[in-house]
Amino acid sequence: MATTYIWDVQQVELVNSGSFPKAITRATWQCTATADSGVTKQQVGVIEFDISNLSTSTYVPFEQMTKQQIIDLVTATVHFDVIQNGLSFPEFYVADFSNTTTNTATIISSNIPGAVTTSTPSP
Repeated sequence: MATTYIWDVQQVELVNSGSFPKAITRATWQCTATADSGVTKQQVGVIEFDISNLSTSTYVPFEQMTKQQIIDLVTATVHFDVIQNGLSFPEFYVADFSNTTTNTATIISSNIPGAVTTSTPSP
């Protein structure tokens, strides 16, 4: 089962600091995970940036940044792999064990592609 992750930046805070006009000091981000089934999970967070380490050779003023560059700045700073793992969809089955005559379970739903529809529980 594949999960699609979409990162977004909803808000940024800027400060004028010496040689760095409109430096991003804080960003509110959101990561949305969508399973093949259409189920979604979302996490929102705020990250603060330490502008004391900025370099004039690599600094890009806010007006010249694309949204993707800002998202890249956020995902390079937060532990995006941990966040995405936290938003993952574990494999699951929902089973009905009410058929006591045949001692079989019917899988009502599952997020596992090709999941079997019936199984015999272990004694």
